Amino acid sequence: MLTWSSERWFGVLIRFTALAVALALLWLASIAGVQVYRGYNEGWNAYHALAAITGGTLYPRAPSLMVNNYPPLSFFIVGAVGRLVGDMILAGRIVSLVSTLVAGWTVFAIARRMGVGAMLALFAALLFLAKILAASTYVGIDDPQMLGHALGCVGFLAVIGEPRSAHRIALGAMLLTLAIFVKHMLVIQPLVLLIWLTLFDRTAAVRFAAFGILFAVLGYLVSRIALGVDLLEILLSPRSYRLDWLTQSLADFLLVSFAPLAAGIYLLKSKERYALLCGLYTVLAFMIGLAFDGGAGVGRNALFDAAIGGALSAALLVRNLSPRRALVFALACVVPAGVAGLQKLEKIKPVDRETAATRVDVAYLKSRPGPALCEKLSLCYWAGKPAEVDVFNFVEAVRAGTRDQDDLARLLDQRYFATVELDAKSRLDELSRVRAALKRNYAIGRVDEYGVMFNRAAPAL
Repeated sequence: MLTWSSERWFGVLIRFTALAVALALLWLASIAGVQVYRGYNEGWNAYHALAAITGGTLYPRAPSLMVNNYPPLSFFIVGAVGRLVGDMILAGRIVSLVSTLVAGWTVFAIARRMGVGAMLALFAALLFLAKILAASTYVGIDDPQMLGHALGCVGFLAVIGEPRSAHRIALGAMLLTLAIFVKHMLVIQPLVLLIWLTLFDRTAAVRFAAFGILFAVLGYLVSRIALGVDLLEILLSPRSYRLDWLTQSLADFLLVSFAPLAAGIYLLKSKERYALLCGLYTVLAFMIGLAFDGGAGVGRNALFDAAIGGALSAALLVRNLSPRRALVFALACVVPAGVAGLQKLEKIKPVDRETAATRVDVAYLKSRPGPALCEKLSLCYWAGKPAEVDVFNFVEAVRAGTRDQDDLARLLDQRYFATVELDAKSRLDELSRVRAALKRNYAIGRVDEYGVMFNRAAPAL
């Protein structure tokens, strides 16, 4: 057990970590309402949330150049909030921030339910938050990742609780299924729980599997009937995969989270049920998340489950260490996240400059009557332009051989778009016929450090 002296030092560490986490979350909250480009996902999610809440086409089909390869639930939730606040991107950022707080609180509650003291449970929650804030840009943006984790963690908490009644199991299975219908990659928690229940409570395992299958089938049927879409076909769409992406993710994760991962590996040999659960969770989440992280468009969010499991594992391990070793290990968990956070802070561009550039880009798009193609979809969204092209998924489809680049090149040759906005390093650069059509039919109208605006050229005489 921790001595008073060690608790004092832990108190200092926890207060420092809590301050850093609070400042990061407050900063994200302060810019939630600012029209500033914060990644491709925001505009993409905003358009789909708008479609969900207005009765538009949530899952467009060819010849449309928009793609939706996510489950539907987050779009309806964000869309409902967006209807209240008037901006889908702002709504998504609010949902993400609230979900992050819920997920953090639930990690604390899970640790407490596992028998961890309040101080170490708070340590687990703060460690999880510090890891995801330091290693990614998924917190406080219009993206369903944190909403999915919030639902999943509450479901996880319900399942591991006592007494393990049918009602509790059903509630947990429902919430975990809803998490998957928010973000389909969130399969790790139900998988780990099923393995763990099979080892310690066969009756609960059968109930959990039965309820999980029931809710998954119901969700699939509702999506099929209400939205007219086969989710399995949609969600399993191909994407490119590169080994160098995977190895880079491995290196980045180990630099920041080696100690929590080591704690999870160590707990795998434990016979104590909650310690084994945390070990299984950490190791399986790491292995599965790493495999996902080699895919195009997948970020460090694929390893957020490993961050949750690692934080819980670290708390359970610290509980059984001597005071000195506990403090050293806690520092080994927290310090790398702090270093990564400082490095990330150095790379953040001045928001004022980004905001000014965004404002000019949006005004420019508004001033150009007619449809627009935006690689930064949020710019077209704020400019009130309809969704026309999902550049990321179109390029992925061309790579996979399911779409032809001429599908877009023909529109450019027809001068269909009044304006084309591309990143300074555009994904369309690899599509030679698209770039050639753009060069033939469009002229540069505006250039800045963030990208290029092309205007439709006048017809040749």
